[in-house]
Amino acid sequence: MLLSASFLSRAMTGQNYERPLIPTIAYQLTSAIPPVLSYIDQAILLDPFIFSKDLETQVSVLIIQPIISALREGGEAHGASWPNIIVVDGLDEYRDSTSQKRLLLALQKVAQIPLFPIRILISSRPEYHLIPPVRR
Repeated sequence: MLLSASFLSRAMTGQNYERPLIPTIAYQLTSAIPPVLSYIDQAILLDPFIFSKDLETQVSVLIIQPIISALREGGEAHGASWPNIIVVDGLDEYRDSTSQKRLLLALQKVAQIPLFPIRILISSRPEYHLIPPVRR
């Protein structure tokens, strides 16, 4: 089941995508998995400047920690019924190759949440600098 879908647009070229992308995913998370809402609200109340923090901090505070807290509250079986696919479309529209790599590393941490297997689907034109070299 789809948890979240976020789309990057060419119209946003030149803007800093790192700030709105993770909050957008967190917002969609509250609709798809209502038990995380109170934990995300609490995180924002504790740190109103979370939206200006770095990508890794936003992922941890707005996505990973709320999911883990909601899983603890409702039990592992509760999480089995949650949607578990995040779609990010337009990675090639992301600002630059360094930002693309940082985003992928941050999302990789989301995909490693214990007891809740989230799948991350990235859609993009070819970005050859992101493909690891083939070892022979």
